[in-house]
Amino acid sequence: MQSISIWESQISADLDQAFARLVAAGPNDFSRVGAEIAMESVALEAGLSPADLQAARANVDASALDAPIGYPAGEAGVLPTLQLVSLATSHSFFEDPYASLEHEDIDHQVAAALQTYGGAATRALGDAGQHFWQAVGAPGSPAEMNDAAFFDFIEAFPIDEFEWVWLTQKAAFVLLRSHEDKELPIDIGFGRADRADFDALRSSIAAPR
Repeated sequence: MQSISIWESQISADLDQAFARLVAAGPNDFSRVGAEIAMESVALEAGLSPADLQAARANVDASALDAPIGYPAGEAGVLPTLQLVSLATSHSFFEDPYASLEHEDIDHQVAAALQTYGGAATRALGDAGQHFWQAVGAPGSPAEMNDAAFFDFIEAFPIDEFEWVWLTQKAAFVLLRSHEDKELPIDIGFGRADRADFDALRSSIAAPR
């Protein structure tokens, strides 16, 4: 039997093209480009023509395109210049059919989405990137740390939403997953922060405590 998709919304535009546009956008354009991609995905799902899409773009308040969209910032304040765009949001898990899904099924779908988006980012950046925890110099992965050590660490450095990072000379591009409670939606996002923010976070983690 085919599994029920947990996803309520996903970026449905051409992923390679979408990530190439996001990676090419500078800090002043990243959120605007993300909003345009989200709009294009909605248009594709609604079956709008190119002319309809152009008209919809013209009617969008420009200020709305300057703000990060969709994905909640959550604990991402460890990178002060981080801008986020939403890639996928799941249904809530309060009621069936989603409440009855096995955790393994949910985890599998999330892992598949992260792999898909991570692959598109890797192709856009020409670099495989690193697991965020490894790149930032955390004292181990979440799986390697006991509960006490893990909670002490993320209380000081709340990076548990971060999955993967790709570093360039000027920027840190990150893939994030947020799931605040087992019955709430799962969010996957892609973000851009200044490279200096990432380097400062890595230095703070490495400093004696």
